[in-house]
Amino acid sequence: MIDFEKDIAVLKLSSGLILNSNEVGISHEAVNAYAAEVAKVEEEFHPLLIVGGAVGAGRAYLEEIGEDHEGTDLQALASYGSAAVSLAFQNALREHGIRSGQVMANHNQMKKGSVLMQGIIRGIFTEQNVYTINENDQENLFELKLFEEEGMEVREKQPGIDNDPLAAQLTIALIEELVAEGYDKDIAVSLAIFTEVGGFEKDKQVQPEISASDREKVYADCNGVRKGGSGGMKVKVDACFDAVEAGAKNVYIASPYQNWKKLLDGDGKQGSHTKVIQ
Repeated sequence: MIDFEKDIAVLKLSSGLILNSNEVGISHEAVNAYAAEVAKVEEEFHPLLIVGGAVGAGRAYLEEIGEDHEGTDLQALASYGSAAVSLAFQNALREHGIRSGQVMANHNQMKKGSVLMQGIIRGIFTEQNVYTINENDQENLFELKLFEEEGMEVREKQPGIDNDPLAAQLTIALIEELVAEGYDKDIAVSLAIFTEVGGFEKDKQVQPEISASDREKVYADCNGVRKGGSGGMKVKVDACFDAVEAGAKNVYIASPYQNWKKLLDGDGKQGSHTKVIQ
């Protein structure tokens, strides 16, 4: 039975959360654990996953077939790895009876009225799909050139090229698309960005809440320190602020090591997340 009244939950997993500790190869143990959490979320929400890790998975693929990946450009590695990341989640979700599919997109495609967004909306509500979404690094040659020339630190200088803003952009486009398509106004979109540090830290303490109205103060607390993934905490904060200002219902920076459904319901584990409010 199709449920047109479930809220939508955008769930973003950093690449460090799905790769092995040496950052080469997919951690299937981690993917299976996250799939179990998605299954809980799916009882109450329509979940969408945004996942990184394509480049690391691409390196693992080349190693597996005995090819030297040294010197292989990032575009090729992302091409090899993106399908592997999606397939890992599809297989894990299938164990919970959830049908999944892959979507590859760049930032320009995540817009209201685009063929991609209309397809995602139809897939959510009419086919009950749980999409695994990868940033389409094959197309983002400008981004990849920056990475190769300046290293991962470029993400602090060009935050719009990270997966966190892509998650926010998807959240915002979903809100706009729902309104444009005339869906029930009570259908809400939430966003959870999962990170290793488990929330926004100040004085080594995860803060229970931060506000978009205090944007500059929160930026000052970030103090330019890269926390919570290669994109840095400021990038995650920016993405969350953009989402709440666009009307997202519940927005969190959170640890993945908790019950995701409880988190989205406002009952997350204490000290494991930061709620982002208007």
